[in-house]
Amino acid sequence: MDDITLMPEPRGGWLMMCPCGASEIRPSTMDTWHEFGVTAVEDRTYLLVCGQCQQRTVYRQPAPAQEDDR
Repeated sequence: MDDITLMPEPRGGWLMMCPCGASEIRPSTMDTWHEFGVTAVEDRTYLLVCGQCQQRTVYRQPAPAQEDDR
């Protein structure tokens, strides 16, 4: 793992992990991170910064899946 990883957490929150070992689970009821900085760069694109080692990763959020209109 070379980049900071951001992924959905099974209970509806988010999990972020850095190669340096820093990690954080953020519940869906919270809107801030304690161990990481998250800055919007463009539409659906974010700069993730680890608070421990200052590693930076650009994260592009996938577009939501289109619902089937059947």
